[in-house]
Amino acid sequence: PPLFLLLPHPSPGSHSIICFALFTYGVRMLWYSQIEQTPKGALMFLPAELLHGITYSIFNAAAVVHLARLASPGTETTAQGLLRATQQGVGGALGTLAGGWGYAAFGLQHMYLYW
Repeated sequence: PPLFLLLPHPSPGSHSIICFALFTYGVRMLWYSQIEQTPKGALMFLPAELLHGITYSIFNAAAVVHLARLASPGTETTAQGLLRATQQGVGGALGTLAGGWGYAAFGLQHMYLYW
């Protein structure tokens, strides 16, 4: 990608990019916890969602590269399948259940702060 050509060399490794994406995920959750449930507050979600779009993309790209390095030869596709099944299957289901419980127990703002 052309963006990586602009980075100072050596470019960051996949592990560093994954850590950065997870850090910005935490920043986004803190951001969400500060948004009030008002029409004006709804507009504050937009910048956080832009941050999500960037960090989700770089996390997934870095995870593919990282798993390709870790997987034994011939098992790269299986490793990618397990990542997707865990992240989008099991993780999505458990996250939805936990998010519903957190919303019911803490309310919207506190769910993002404590969860």
